Amino acid sequence: LSSSMMTSCVTSNGNAKKSSTKAPRKRAKKNLSEKKMDDATTKNVNEAFTPSVLNNQITAMRRLVKSAKQKLIQKMNHQIKKMQIITEKNQSEKMKKQMEKLKQDIVAMQIIDKDDVSKFALVNKDSLEKLLNKPNLSSSERALSNWRRLLLLMQM
Repeated sequence: LSSSMMTSCVTSNGNAKKSSTKAPRKRAKKNLSEKKMDDATTKNVNEAFTPSVLNNQITAMRRLVKSAKQKLIQKMNHQIKKMQIITEKNQSEKMKKQMEKLKQDIVAMQIIDKDDVSKFALVNKDSLEKLLNKPNLSSSERALSNWRRLLLLMQM
């Protein structure tokens, strides 16, 4: 072994202590949100997603989807509480309708499977504005769209 490979450490009493000769290992990423998506998501859907590739992408996104769900529900509950304070002061029908929509979105998010969210995020490449501007959008579709938007933001 060459002396350049070995590292040493000086102890409190002044003696040099030899340490490991192995090269330091790179730490694996613990947080899956740090893991970037494959280039397969940018290709044409038909040629990019074989069943095994799609399954790998979905399983890689599970932790990210779960944390996005928690953040969105927390944000929506916060918005509802703010709206309740405002509606106590002035009886606004518009605010009440918005509160009902948010409550429906929260219920829909609790029902939707996290793998379905991953599939929706991988397949739908439309912008959030296009998805949300559709008339008669159901609460589950609104929840999926918002979830997808947050997933994309968390992956960056």
